[in-house]
Amino acid sequence: MPPPPVPSAVDDALLARCRRGEPAAQERLYHLLAPRLLAVARRYSRSDADADADAEDALQRAMLNILTRLDQWKQTGPGTSYASHWLTCVSMACSHRFSP
Repeated sequence: MPPPPVPSAVDDALLARCRRGEPAAQERLYHLLAPRLLAVARRYSRSDADADADAEDALQRAMLNILTRLDQWKQTGPGTSYASHWLTCVSMACSHRFSP
């Protein structure tokens, strides 16, 4: 099953506020993206008793990466394939299967 789509509420105005470091905007972005990123992290995390904790850790690392690299987010419209692909790659890279 594919992860949930990028919410259409992630728009250029929200991303601009996040880039300026506004905590409320960053929290909103987190809540909008967390379900998708967590679904990807669960898929690529270890499959043992600590899998949920590993996925949560991967989610936190992914969000830190996203917030520090928002200049790389290229959104040409709601739910674009590039944004979706970029978020999936960040989440996968932060999961335990791909992390040292």
